[in-house]
Amino acid sequence: SDPKTIDQVKEDRDEIFSKYHLKKQLRKFDINSFSDLLIMEAISYFDDDVANEIISDLIKRKTMGYKPLFEGAEKVLDETYGRILFEEQFILLVQMVTGWDVEKTYRFFLDISYENTFNVKLEFIECAKKSGVSTKDSEELYNTLLEVSHKLMGKVFILPWVQDMWRKSYLRAHYPDAFISKEIEK
Repeated sequence: SDPKTIDQVKEDRDEIFSKYHLKKQLRKFDINSFSDLLIMEAISYFDDDVANEIISDLIKRKTMGYKPLFEGAEKVLDETYGRILFEEQFILLVQMVTGWDVEKTYRFFLDISYENTFNVKLEFIECAKKSGVSTKDSEELYNTLLEVSHKLMGKVFILPWVQDMWRKSYLRAHYPDAFISKEIEK
């Protein structure tokens, strides 16, 4: 949430996004935090059509707000404006709704990702109902999970790259002389 670093990230935007095939679309998304930079990196791995849809949806959610998938989901989804973008979010949401342990939840993730959905839907809905989620809401959540599951990536895999981008922007913003001299030495 460092304003000086955020301004530097915005200034470095073209350099940061130069590797992306979606440079124009990514510019439309206003970066205001480290989480926003993380979102942009995640989106860069999607094909153009999916990425365009996600960016448009996120811009709308960021400006107009969003309705959580269920009560309590905002704890997991606020950083991505209510949209599931990471495997970790998927796992946490399923655990919240079903009460399953990590192993069972991960197996569910694999089953639903590879569309081995025989019986897992019924079990998911039954466990969700026991947790107080209505049948309608649990079916809607299941369908959302099914739709996004094969598009998700692990946050843990992109986090180091985003941390590096953030650190460079931080150094350029707060210690420009030292950062420039280090770049020249390379």
